Amino acid sequence: MRKTIYTILKNVARILPNPVYWRLSPLVVPTAAGRVTDKPARYYYNIWLRHSYHLVKKEKLSRFKTVAELGPGDSLGLGICWLLAGASCYYAFDLKEYGSPEKNLSIFESLIPYFRGDNEDVIEIVENGRRIQVAVRPSDLIPDQQMSHGLQPERLGRIRSAIKG
Repeated sequence: MRKTIYTILKNVARILPNPVYWRLSPLVVPTAAGRVTDKPARYYYNIWLRHSYHLVKKEKLSRFKTVAELGPGDSLGLGICWLLAGASCYYAFDLKEYGSPEKNLSIFESLIPYFRGDNEDVIEIVENGRRIQVAVRPSDLIPDQQMSHGLQPERLGRIRSAIKG
């Protein structure tokens, strides 16, 4: 079964554009996938800011109900960011289970203050072939109502329980 999934992913990845293939490549080529990297919560938050910036500013998407991640690796940090931003559902697909509930819970607790605060962060994006730095905060990207929904105490408790389980 695992070999069949691997073969399907490998064949699908060949027809994808390079940026998408690059993101999926840990699933289909031998890499350091699964190695524990111990990235801080800020790392996942900055990735979330970059992805959100492109989705909101370029694609004009500001509401996210369901998010799926292929190959999250040893942490669900990016998916946790989407849940804190108000996404209703998060799916993570990987061939092996690399992460641990303790590590994901620690990242979850560390990410909450980033979404509660209104601090600007500088992210680097590529626009028209040039790298530029943009100051952005979560409230610039996600509607206030969706953000407040994502940070409700009872919702945070449900997310916490799901991570533990």
